[in-house]
Amino acid sequence: MKLKQITVKNSMTKSVFPEVELLLEDEKYVEALRKFNNFDEYDDIIDFIFVEMFPTYKTKYIEYKEKDGTKLMTSPSITKNILKIWDKKLCKCVKIAYKHMSWTNFTKDCDRL
Repeated sequence: MKLKQITVKNSMTKSVFPEVELLLEDEKYVEALRKFNNFDEYDDIIDFIFVEMFPTYKTKYIEYKEKDGTKLMTSPSITKNILKIWDKKLCKCVKIAYKHMSWTNFTKDCDRL
């Protein structure tokens, strides 16, 4: 199974997490995420990581996909500072994915961040 591109035109998170985008230019991290096989419902690998690490945004993501919802960066409740914090956490999670073989251990370690 092949992951979709790192960024796509209709990604909810497009260009909101530049550090993650840069990190995922290294194919070893993309391959590390491929092993989890939980990404079929997502348009983009970064959307996948974001929603799985911040499940409270799952509903917003579904709305985005089904109803052409608001992109994450245009949501009034999300500041640039919050996006920077999330970007750093997501980078750490991508690096953790490279070390883990199981989804359970991966998510546990990311939850601790």
